[in-house]
Amino acid sequence: SGAGAAAGEPRQRIRKQEDLAATALLQHFGMPPELSPLLARLALMWRHNSFQLGPSRIGIFVPPTMCNHHCLPSARYAFERADDGAEAIVLRALRPIAAGEDVTISYIDHILPRLPRRTSVASGWMFYCRCSACQPEAGASERCTACAGAL
Repeated sequence: SGAGAAAGEPRQRIRKQEDLAATALLQHFGMPPELSPLLARLALMWRHNSFQLGPSRIGIFVPPTMCNHHCLPSARYAFERADDGAEAIVLRALRPIAAGEDVTISYIDHILPRLPRRTSVASGWMFYCRCSACQPEAGASERCTACAGAL
């Protein structure tokens, strides 16, 4: 349908940009073209697992990349600078976390209202948040514009 095609266009545009970026990097560094899918996948992993350290700096820190998103997270993260100037990320529990329970963080500003939170997560991380804080109110129904499935 027309709505499904229109909704898929941003994702296709992002994929095309990632493919072009991977091709440009391969050419710049003289790498074989068959590495393009791997480089595109690595770039996507970097994009979805990196943390903004400042206006022009990002980094990947292993512990929080293993945390799933929740709009009512069990932990928060903070950046700290060591005496030697190295950046570190610290996870701090916001409440008691039971053994075996997932440690969750909020990928976005969790103070936003439900719909803007869900839109932000969907556009930035390519999934619709289904945490307890994002469940629709009783009787309300939301549908995906691409597939008409329940959100």
